[in-house]
Amino acid sequence: MPKRIDSETGFNTEPWIRLYPHVATDKVAYRLGVTANLNGRSVRAFTLGMLAASPRMKSVALEEVDASKLADASGNISMDTLVKWCCGAMTKLPAYTSPFEKTDDNTSLLQSATWKVMEQPLNVIYYGPPGTGKTHRVQGIIERMRKDGEREDDFYRFVTFHPSYAYEDFVEGIRPGVTENGQVDYSVKDGVFKELCNQARENPTQPYVMVIDEINRGNISSIFGELITLIEQSKREFMPGGLSVTLPYSQEKFSVPANVFIYGTMNTADRSLTLIDTALRRRFEFVEVSPDPALLDKLMVPGASKEKPINIRRMLEEMNRRLELLYDHDHTIGHAYFTELCKLREDMRFERLSRIMEKKIIPLLEEYFFDDLKKAAIVLGDNRKSDRDCRFLITGSTAEDREILDEAGRSVHATCKRNAKALNNPDAYIGIYETSGAEGQKKA
Repeated sequence: MPKRIDSETGFNTEPWIRLYPHVATDKVAYRLGVTANLNGRSVRAFTLGMLAASPRMKSVALEEVDASKLADASGNISMDTLVKWCCGAMTKLPAYTSPFEKTDDNTSLLQSATWKVMEQPLNVIYYGPPGTGKTHRVQGIIERMRKDGEREDDFYRFVTFHPSYAYEDFVEGIRPGVTENGQVDYSVKDGVFKELCNQARENPTQPYVMVIDEINRGNISSIFGELITLIEQSKREFMPGGLSVTLPYSQEKFSVPANVFIYGTMNTADRSLTLIDTALRRRFEFVEVSPDPALLDKLMVPGASKEKPINIRRMLEEMNRRLELLYDHDHTIGHAYFTELCKLREDMRFERLSRIMEKKIIPLLEEYFFDDLKKAAIVLGDNRKSDRDCRFLITGSTAEDREILDEAGRSVHATCKRNAKALNNPDAYIGIYETSGAEGQKKA
Protein backbone atom coordinates (compact mmCIF):
# COMPACT_ATOMS: atom_id res chain seq x y z
CA MET A 1 0.00 0.00 0.00
CA PRO A 2 1.54 3.37 -0.97
CA LYS A 3 2.40 5.74 1.86
CA ARG A 4 0.63 9.04 2.27
CA ILE A 5 2.90 11.57 3.93
CA ASP A 6 1.49 14.86 5.19
CA SER A 7 3.71 17.68 3.92
CA GLU A 8 3.31 19.79 7.08
CA THR A 9 3.65 17.22 9.87
CA GLY A 10 5.71 14.55 8.14
CA PHE A 11 3.26 11.93 9.41
CA ASN A 12 2.22 8.88 7.44
CA THR A 13 -1.50 9.59 7.27
CA GLU A 14 -2.48 5.94 6.79
CA PRO A 15 -3.71 5.04 10.29
CA TRP A 16 -3.66 1.66 11.89
CA ILE A 17 -7.27 1.97 13.00
CA ARG A 18 -10.22 4.20 12.16
CA LEU A 19 -12.40 4.81 15.21
CA TYR A 20 -16.08 5.76 14.86
CA PRO A 21 -18.06 7.16 17.82
CA HIS A 22 -21.01 4.84 18.32
CA VAL A 23 -23.44 7.74 18.86
CA ALA A 24 -22.28 9.82 15.91
CA THR A 25 -24.93 10.93 13.43
CA ASP A 26 -22.47 10.53 10.59
CA LYS A 27 -19.25 8.56 10.19
CA VAL A 28 -16.52 10.92 11.25
CA ALA A 29 -13.40 8.83 11.72
CA TYR A 30 -10.94 9.43 14.54
CA ARG A 31 -7.46 8.12 13.79
CA LEU A 32 -4.97 6.08 15.73
CA GLY A 33 -1.49 5.43 14.39
CA VAL A 34 2.25 5.77 14.77
CA THR A 35 5.10 6.79 12.49
CA ALA A 36 8.74 5.90 13.12
CA ASN A 37 11.70 7.70 11.61
CA LEU A 38 14.69 5.54 12.51
CA ASN A 39 17.19 7.25 10.20
CA GLY A 40 16.64 10.48 12.08
CA ARG A 41 16.97 8.53 15.33
CA SER A 42 13.55 9.65 16.48
CA VAL A 43 10.07 8.22 16.89
CA ARG A 44 6.84 10.12 16.30
CA ALA A 45 3.47 9.21 17.68
CA PHE A 46 0.21 9.89 15.88
CA THR A 47 -2.87 9.59 18.07
CA LEU A 48 -6.38 11.02 18.17
CA GLY A 49 -7.83 13.63 15.86
CA MET A 50 -10.52 14.24 13.29
CA LEU A 51 -8.03 14.89 10.50
CA ALA A 52 -4.41 13.90 10.09
CA ALA A 53 -3.09 17.44 9.70
CA SER A 54 -5.73 19.27 11.70
CA PRO A 55 -4.80 22.01 14.19
CA ARG A 56 -5.98 19.75 17.00
CA MET A 57 -3.66 16.95 15.80
CA LYS A 58 -0.72 19.31 15.60
CA SER A 59 -1.36 20.58 19.11
CA VAL A 60 -1.48 17.22 20.90
CA ALA A 61 -0.14 14.47 18.67
CA LEU A 62 3.54 15.19 18.09
CA GLU A 63 6.03 13.79 20.57
CA GLU A 64 9.69 13.13 19.87
CA VAL A 65 12.01 10.92 21.90
CA ASP A 66 15.60 9.82 21.75
CA ALA A 67 15.53 6.60 19.73
CA SER A 68 18.44 5.21 21.74
CA LYS A 69 16.13 4.91 24.74
CA LEU A 70 13.92 2.50 22.80
CA ALA A 71 16.59 0.59 20.89
CA ASP A 72 18.06 -2.72 21.99
CA ALA A 73 21.76 -3.52 22.28
CA SER A 74 21.99 -3.85 18.50
CA GLY A 75 20.45 -0.42 17.94
CA ASN A 76 17.17 -1.83 16.62
CA ILE A 77 13.67 -0.95 17.77
CA SER A 78 11.16 -3.77 17.80
CA MET A 79 7.54 -3.22 16.87
CA ASP A 80 6.43 -4.40 20.32
CA THR A 81 8.66 -1.76 21.96
CA LEU A 82 7.34 0.90 19.60
CA VAL A 83 3.71 0.02 20.32
CA LYS A 84 4.34 -0.07 24.08
CA TRP A 85 5.97 3.36 23.97
CA CYS A 86 3.16 4.76 21.83
CA CYS A 87 0.46 3.50 24.21
CA GLY A 88 2.32 4.97 27.16
CA ALA A 89 2.64 8.32 25.44
CA MET A 90 -1.08 8.35 24.68
CA THR A 91 -1.96 7.97 28.36
CA LYS A 92 -0.21 11.28 29.01
CA LEU A 93 -2.50 13.15 26.63
CA PRO A 94 -5.40 15.16 28.10
CA ALA A 95 -8.59 13.15 28.47
CA TYR A 96 -10.73 13.49 25.37
CA THR A 97 -14.48 13.13 25.55
CA SER A 98 -16.48 12.81 22.38
CA PRO A 99 -18.80 15.75 21.75
CA PHE A 100 -21.40 13.16 20.73
CA GLU A 101 -21.44 11.47 24.15
CA LYS A 102 -24.88 11.62 25.71
CA THR A 103 -25.55 13.22 29.07
CA ASP A 104 -28.26 12.29 31.58
CA ASP A 105 -30.87 14.48 29.88
CA ASN A 106 -30.10 12.81 26.54
CA THR A 107 -28.40 15.88 25.06
CA SER A 108 -24.93 15.75 23.63
CA LEU A 109 -21.99 17.39 25.39
CA LEU A 110 -21.68 19.66 22.39
CA GLN A 111 -25.21 20.94 22.86
CA SER A 112 -25.10 21.19 26.66
CA ALA A 113 -21.71 22.95 26.77
CA THR A 114 -22.74 25.40 24.09
CA TRP A 115 -26.13 26.22 25.54
CA LYS A 116 -24.74 26.62 29.06
CA VAL A 117 -22.38 29.33 27.86
CA MET A 118 -24.91 31.12 25.72
CA GLU A 119 -28.59 30.62 26.51
CA GLN A 120 -29.75 32.46 23.43
CA PRO A 121 -30.16 31.80 19.69
CA LEU A 122 -27.22 31.07 17.43
CA ASN A 123 -27.95 33.99 15.09
CA VAL A 124 -28.83 37.42 16.45
CA ILE A 125 -28.91 40.90 14.92
CA TYR A 126 -28.93 43.91 17.24
CA TYR A 127 -30.58 46.88 15.57
CA GLY A 128 -31.37 50.43 16.53
CA PRO A 129 -30.46 54.10 16.05
CA PRO A 130 -26.80 55.13 15.99
CA GLY A 131 -25.04 55.45 19.32
CA THR A 132 -27.18 53.01 21.31
CA GLY A 133 -24.36 50.59 22.17
CA LYS A 134 -25.09 47.70 19.80
CA THR A 135 -21.46 46.84 19.16
CA HIS A 136 -20.64 47.44 22.82
CA ARG A 137 -23.29 44.91 23.81
CA VAL A 138 -21.78 42.24 21.54
CA GLN A 139 -18.32 43.00 22.90
CA GLY A 140 -19.70 42.48 26.40
CA ILE A 141 -21.01 39.03 25.45
CA ILE A 142 -17.64 38.08 24.02
CA GLU A 143 -15.84 39.30 27.12
CA ARG A 144 -18.08 37.19 29.38
CA MET A 145 -17.48 34.15 27.21
CA ARG A 146 -13.74 34.75 27.31
CA LYS A 147 -13.66 35.08 31.10
CA ASP A 148 -15.98 32.13 31.75
CA GLY A 149 -13.94 29.84 29.54
CA GLU A 150 -10.57 31.40 30.41
CA ARG A 151 -9.94 31.65 26.69
CA GLU A 152 -7.69 33.66 24.43
CA ASP A 153 -9.13 36.04 21.87
CA ASP A 154 -8.85 33.62 18.94
CA PHE A 155 -12.38 32.26 19.47
CA TYR A 156 -14.06 35.14 17.64
CA ARG A 157 -13.69 37.15 14.45
CA PHE A 158 -14.83 40.74 13.85
CA VAL A 159 -15.64 42.10 10.38
CA THR A 160 -17.50 45.12 9.04
CA PHE A 161 -19.68 44.71 5.98
CA HIS A 162 -19.57 47.38 3.28
CA PRO A 163 -20.64 47.58 -0.38
CA SER A 164 -17.33 46.10 -1.61
CA TYR A 165 -17.29 43.18 0.84
CA ALA A 166 -17.76 39.89 -1.02
CA TYR A 167 -18.30 36.13 -0.71
CA GLU A 168 -14.60 35.67 -1.45
CA ASP A 169 -13.72 37.66 1.68
CA PHE A 170 -16.22 35.87 3.89
CA VAL A 171 -16.26 32.23 2.74
CA GLU A 172 -13.58 31.43 0.18
CA GLY A 173 -12.21 32.68 -3.11
CA ILE A 174 -9.30 32.69 -5.50
CA ARG A 175 -6.64 35.10 -4.33
CA PRO A 176 -3.23 36.07 -5.72
CA GLY A 177 -0.10 35.08 -3.86
CA VAL A 178 3.67 34.98 -4.33
CA THR A 179 5.60 31.72 -4.39
CA GLU A 180 9.06 31.16 -2.89
CA ASN A 181 10.48 31.83 -6.36
CA GLY A 182 8.82 35.22 -6.50
CA GLN A 183 6.20 34.10 -9.00
CA VAL A 184 2.60 35.22 -8.75
CA ASP A 185 0.14 32.36 -8.40
CA TYR A 186 -3.58 32.12 -7.78
CA SER A 187 -5.03 29.71 -5.29
CA VAL A 188 -8.19 29.12 -3.29
CA LYS A 189 -7.98 30.77 0.11
CA ASP A 190 -10.38 30.49 3.02
CA GLY A 191 -12.38 33.51 4.09
CA VAL A 192 -12.78 34.68 7.67
CA PHE A 193 -16.00 32.75 8.34
CA LYS A 194 -14.75 29.47 6.90
CA GLU A 195 -11.56 29.77 8.97
CA LEU A 196 -13.62 30.27 12.13
CA CYS A 197 -15.86 27.29 11.32
CA ASN A 198 -12.85 25.04 10.78
CA GLN A 199 -11.42 26.18 14.10
CA ALA A 200 -14.74 25.60 15.87
CA ARG A 201 -14.96 22.09 14.45
CA GLU A 202 -11.68 21.20 16.16
CA ASN A 203 -13.04 22.28 19.57
CA PRO A 204 -16.75 21.40 19.42
CA THR A 205 -17.60 21.90 23.10
CA GLN A 206 -16.52 25.56 23.11
CA PRO A 207 -18.47 28.45 21.53
CA TYR A 208 -17.01 30.51 18.68
CA VAL A 209 -18.35 33.87 17.58
CA MET A 210 -18.58 35.65 14.23
CA VAL A 211 -19.31 39.37 14.74
CA ILE A 212 -20.56 41.31 11.71
CA ASP A 213 -20.74 45.05 12.29
CA GLU A 214 -22.97 47.13 9.98
CA ILE A 215 -24.39 43.91 8.51
CA ASN A 216 -27.00 45.80 6.48
CA ARG A 217 -24.37 47.80 4.55
CA GLY A 218 -23.25 44.75 2.58
CA ASN A 219 -25.05 42.66 -0.02
CA ILE A 220 -25.99 39.94 2.45
CA SER A 221 -27.38 37.43 -0.04
CA SER A 222 -24.24 37.67 -2.15
CA ILE A 223 -21.81 37.54 0.78
CA PHE A 224 -23.36 34.50 2.47
CA GLY A 225 -24.21 32.71 -0.76
CA GLU A 226 -25.25 29.10 -0.19
CA LEU A 227 -24.36 29.41 3.51
CA ILE A 228 -27.58 31.31 4.17
CA THR A 229 -29.20 27.87 4.50
CA LEU A 230 -26.45 26.30 6.60
CA ILE A 231 -26.47 28.95 9.34
CA GLU A 232 -30.01 28.04 10.34
CA GLN A 233 -29.99 26.36 13.74
CA SER A 234 -31.68 23.15 12.57
CA LYS A 235 -29.31 22.85 9.59
CA ARG A 236 -26.08 23.06 11.60
CA GLU A 237 -23.48 20.31 11.65
CA PHE A 238 -24.28 17.39 14.03
CA MET A 239 -27.92 18.45 14.24
CA PRO A 240 -30.57 15.85 13.18
CA GLY A 241 -31.41 17.88 10.08
CA GLY A 242 -27.86 19.06 9.46
CA LEU A 243 -26.86 19.89 5.89
CA SER A 244 -23.63 20.36 4.00
CA VAL A 245 -22.89 21.93 0.62
CA THR A 246 -20.08 21.72 -1.91
CA LEU A 247 -18.23 25.03 -2.02
CA PRO A 248 -17.82 26.46 -5.54
CA TYR A 249 -14.08 27.19 -5.51
CA SER A 250 -12.49 24.41 -3.45
CA GLN A 251 -15.18 21.80 -4.19
CA GLU A 252 -15.00 20.84 -0.51
CA LYS A 253 -17.96 19.64 1.50
CA PHE A 254 -18.75 22.29 4.08
CA SER A 255 -21.16 22.69 6.96
CA VAL A 256 -21.50 25.19 9.80
CA PRO A 257 -20.75 23.77 13.27
CA ALA A 258 -23.41 24.08 15.95
CA ASN A 259 -21.01 25.92 18.25
CA VAL A 260 -20.61 28.95 15.95
CA PHE A 261 -22.63 31.99 16.98
CA ILE A 262 -23.26 34.84 14.54
CA TYR A 263 -23.92 38.32 15.93
CA GLY A 264 -24.71 41.22 13.64
CA THR A 265 -25.36 44.91 14.25
CA MET A 266 -27.22 47.38 12.08
CA ASN A 267 -28.13 51.06 12.25
CA THR A 268 -31.78 51.60 11.45
CA ALA A 269 -30.98 55.19 10.52
CA ASP A 270 -29.01 53.86 7.54
CA ARG A 271 -31.54 51.35 6.31
CA SER A 272 -34.98 50.33 7.43
CA LEU A 273 -35.43 46.90 8.96
CA THR A 274 -38.23 46.24 6.46
CA LEU A 275 -35.68 46.26 3.62
CA ILE A 276 -33.72 43.30 5.04
CA ASP A 277 -33.83 40.16 2.91
CA THR A 278 -36.67 37.84 3.97
CA ALA A 279 -34.39 34.78 4.03
CA LEU A 280 -32.05 36.56 6.42
CA ARG A 281 -34.88 37.73 8.68
CA ARG A 282 -36.12 34.16 9.06
CA ARG A 283 -32.72 32.85 10.15
CA PHE A 284 -31.89 35.59 12.65
CA GLU A 285 -33.52 36.85 15.78
CA PHE A 286 -33.71 40.64 15.90
CA VAL A 287 -33.13 42.47 19.17
CA GLU A 288 -33.89 46.19 19.32
CA VAL A 289 -31.40 48.39 21.14
CA SER A 290 -32.98 51.78 21.83
CA PRO A 291 -31.52 54.92 23.38
CA ASP A 292 -31.39 54.57 27.15
CA PRO A 293 -31.18 58.03 28.75
CA ALA A 294 -31.46 56.39 32.19
CA LEU A 295 -27.81 55.39 31.85
CA LEU A 296 -27.02 59.11 32.01
CA ASP A 297 -29.17 59.71 35.08
CA LYS A 298 -26.35 60.96 37.30
CA LEU A 299 -24.44 62.77 34.57
CA MET A 300 -24.41 66.50 35.21
CA VAL A 301 -22.34 69.11 33.41
CA PRO A 302 -21.56 72.33 35.31
CA GLY A 303 -23.54 75.28 33.99
CA ALA A 304 -23.30 79.00 34.53
CA SER A 305 -23.88 78.36 38.24
CA LYS A 306 -23.40 75.38 40.52
CA GLU A 307 -27.08 75.51 41.44
CA LYS A 308 -28.19 74.80 37.88
CA PRO A 309 -26.06 72.21 36.03
CA ILE A 310 -26.92 70.80 32.62
CA ASN A 311 -28.99 67.62 32.99
CA ILE A 312 -27.82 65.40 30.12
CA ARG A 313 -30.54 62.81 30.62
CA ARG A 314 -33.35 65.36 30.35
CA MET A 315 -31.66 67.01 27.37
CA LEU A 316 -31.44 63.70 25.47
CA GLU A 317 -34.98 62.65 26.37
CA GLU A 318 -36.41 65.93 25.07
CA MET A 319 -34.43 65.84 21.81
CA ASN A 320 -35.55 62.25 21.16
CA ARG A 321 -39.19 63.05 21.96
CA ARG A 322 -39.15 65.74 19.28
CA LEU A 323 -37.28 63.50 16.83
CA GLU A 324 -39.94 60.82 17.13
CA LEU A 325 -42.62 63.42 16.39
CA LEU A 326 -40.80 65.08 13.48
CA TYR A 327 -39.13 61.98 11.99
CA ASP A 328 -39.38 58.51 13.60
CA HIS A 329 -37.93 56.32 16.34
CA ASP A 330 -35.23 54.90 14.05
CA HIS A 331 -33.61 58.34 13.81
CA THR A 332 -33.36 59.16 17.49
CA ILE A 333 -30.03 59.90 19.20
CA GLY A 334 -28.22 57.21 21.18
CA HIS A 335 -26.98 57.69 24.72
CA ALA A 336 -23.48 56.58 23.68
CA TYR A 337 -22.85 60.02 22.19
CA PHE A 338 -22.62 61.37 25.73
CA THR A 339 -21.18 58.50 27.78
CA GLU A 340 -17.64 59.78 27.27
CA LEU A 341 -18.53 62.70 29.54
CA CYS A 342 -18.77 60.28 32.47
CA LYS A 343 -15.05 59.60 32.27
CA LEU A 344 -14.06 63.26 32.60
CA ARG A 345 -13.64 65.52 35.59
CA GLU A 346 -16.54 67.89 36.09
CA ASP A 347 -14.49 70.93 35.13
CA MET A 348 -13.68 69.34 31.75
CA ARG A 349 -17.17 68.21 30.82
CA PHE A 350 -18.65 71.39 29.38
CA GLU A 351 -15.85 71.84 26.85
CA ARG A 352 -16.34 68.25 25.68
CA LEU A 353 -20.13 68.66 25.57
CA SER A 354 -19.69 71.70 23.35
CA ARG A 355 -17.51 69.68 20.99
CA ILE A 356 -19.99 66.79 20.91
CA MET A 357 -22.80 69.17 20.03
CA GLU A 358 -20.76 70.92 17.33
CA LYS A 359 -19.12 67.88 15.72
CA LYS A 360 -21.71 65.12 16.22
CA ILE A 361 -25.22 66.13 17.24
CA ILE A 362 -25.79 69.18 15.02
CA PRO A 363 -24.27 67.51 11.90
CA LEU A 364 -26.47 64.46 12.54
CA LEU A 365 -29.59 66.61 12.76
CA GLU A 366 -28.58 68.55 9.64
CA GLU A 367 -28.28 65.22 7.82
CA TYR A 368 -31.69 64.06 9.03
CA PHE A 369 -33.41 67.31 8.05
CA PHE A 370 -31.22 68.47 5.17
CA ASP A 371 -34.27 69.70 3.25
CA ASP A 372 -35.86 71.50 6.20
CA LEU A 373 -33.37 72.71 8.81
CA LYS A 374 -36.13 74.44 10.75
CA LYS A 375 -37.00 71.00 12.13
CA ALA A 376 -33.42 70.53 13.33
CA ALA A 377 -33.75 73.83 15.19
CA ILE A 378 -37.00 72.64 16.77
CA VAL A 379 -35.31 69.45 18.01
CA LEU A 380 -32.76 71.67 19.76
CA GLY A 381 -35.54 73.78 21.26
CA ASP A 382 -34.37 76.90 19.44
CA ASN A 383 -37.94 77.86 18.54
CA ARG A 384 -38.70 78.25 22.27
CA LYS A 385 -35.62 80.26 23.24
CA SER A 386 -36.14 83.99 23.56
CA ASP A 387 -32.41 84.71 23.79
CA ARG A 388 -30.91 84.62 20.29
CA ASP A 389 -27.47 83.73 21.69
CA CYS A 390 -28.94 80.50 23.10
CA ARG A 391 -30.10 79.23 19.70
CA PHE A 392 -27.80 76.65 18.09
CA LEU A 393 -29.40 77.22 14.66
CA ILE A 394 -30.58 80.71 13.79
CA THR A 395 -33.39 80.87 11.27
CA GLY A 396 -34.42 83.94 9.33
CA SER A 397 -32.98 86.19 6.66
CA THR A 398 -30.84 89.23 7.29
CA ALA A 399 -31.35 92.50 5.45
CA GLU A 400 -28.33 91.67 3.28
CA ASP A 401 -29.80 88.26 2.43
CA ARG A 402 -33.09 89.83 1.41
CA GLU A 403 -31.30 92.40 -0.76
CA ILE A 404 -29.34 89.70 -2.62
CA LEU A 405 -32.42 87.58 -3.20
CA ASP A 406 -34.44 90.58 -4.33
CA GLU A 407 -31.77 91.57 -6.88
CA ALA A 408 -31.67 87.99 -8.17
CA GLY A 409 -35.41 88.02 -8.67
CA ARG A 410 -35.93 85.21 -6.17
CA SER A 411 -38.47 85.08 -3.42
CA VAL A 412 -37.26 85.70 0.09
CA HIS A 413 -37.02 82.49 2.14
CA ALA A 414 -35.78 81.72 5.62
CA THR A 415 -32.23 80.50 6.04
CA CYS A 416 -30.71 78.49 8.86
CA LYS A 417 -27.20 79.08 10.14
CA ARG A 418 -25.11 77.73 13.00
CA ASN A 419 -24.56 80.00 15.97
CA ALA A 420 -21.11 79.59 17.54
CA LYS A 421 -22.10 81.64 20.59
CA ALA A 422 -24.66 79.04 21.68
CA LEU A 423 -22.06 76.27 21.78
CA ASN A 424 -20.26 78.05 24.62
CA ASN A 425 -23.39 79.12 26.47
CA PRO A 426 -24.59 76.66 29.18
CA ASP A 427 -28.08 78.18 29.04
CA ALA A 428 -28.37 77.03 25.41
CA TYR A 429 -28.18 73.39 26.52
CA ILE A 430 -30.53 73.88 29.47
CA GLY A 431 -32.91 75.61 27.08
CA ILE A 432 -33.32 72.37 25.11
CA TYR A 433 -35.46 70.95 27.92
CA GLU A 434 -36.33 74.07 29.94
CA THR A 435 -37.73 77.22 28.41
CA SER A 436 -36.71 79.23 31.46
CA GLY A 437 -33.14 77.99 31.07
CA ALA A 438 -32.87 79.95 27.87
CA GLU A 439 -34.03 83.19 29.36
CA GLY A 440 -31.03 85.45 29.49
CA GLN A 441 -30.33 89.09 29.77
CA LYS A 442 -30.40 89.49 26.01
CA LYS A 443 -33.69 89.35 24.19
CA ALA A 444 -34.08 88.75 20.49
